[in-house]
Amino acid sequence: MVYRTTSPRNDIDSPDFDVAPGQLWIGRQESSSELLIVLDVHRDQRTVAAAPITIEPGIETGDAVVLAPSVSPLETATAVWTGLVRDIPVRVLARPLGTLGESLTGFLRLAAANGATSAPDLGARPGTPDFDLYSPSVTAQAAIEDRFEEWASSLEPLPDSETPVEPVTAKLPVGLADVIAILRVPQATAMAILRRERPLDPQELERLASATGIPESEIQPFVPDLPPSLLTELEQPRWRRLVEAEAAASGTDERAARQTLGREAYALAARQRGDEDSVWRGRVRMLSLARLDEHPTER
Repeated sequence: MVYRTTSPRNDIDSPDFDVAPGQLWIGRQESSSELLIVLDVHRDQRTVAAAPITIEPGIETGDAVVLAPSVSPLETATAVWTGLVRDIPVRVLARPLGTLGESLTGFLRLAAANGATSAPDLGARPGTPDFDLYSPSVTAQAAIEDRFEEWASSLEPLPDSETPVEPVTAKLPVGLADVIAILRVPQATAMAILRRERPLDPQELERLASATGIPESEIQPFVPDLPPSLLTELEQPRWRRLVEAEAAASGTDERAARQTLGREAYALAARQRGDEDSVWRGRVRMLSLARLDEHPTER
């Protein structure tokens, strides 16, 4: 495995964090993680088309393309599961691991689209079919597919307008203990949900409504009070360490941390002029420089 050893403050200005096709990443959400390759970046800047990758020897099926060590940034045989491509949130991307060449990236896109699996001149061969339903390869494929489906369904809602609205002040009509038990979240996260400071994804909303008998329209705790372009900026992987640091400091999760950081960045930018996207990036960068460490870390 290739590890990136850099300081968090240096990462925020690194071009490695400009998400682009062909990049290999560690993807992480809560306690789950996978290696992946970005095949396309969508116009909304919130989602990418990505294929999971594995490097365990012998773990491959007909749904994978296997790259030779000489062409993989990981310097080992790398199975790219082109049959499992999904659109996942860009905020899942945690650490860049390198980039494939343009020709090889284009071939993998083609493989994902129509099943092409062999390009010897590019160092790519088809994965070996495995018809044993209980084999390590098939079991691994099923687990990866479940993970990517979970990530794909976890995209958080954003407001429709760039005009901030006032948040609802009334707390949710649900008890703290109920939120903790139903959603299995820490107390600090449950309190943020009750205060309408932390959004629920569709699965959480359905679980909470089903368990309490309260209509989803009445229980959705998140009324956005921040411009969607700011929230989109905070989802970019260059700010992942900032978000993680805020979540750790406040005892909440990354969703609540992005809301907290967004309110701070919005206050900083209130009197700033210029292109909106550059203003948001500049304000979030200021927060990062003030909070993140200069010492290298290994992830």
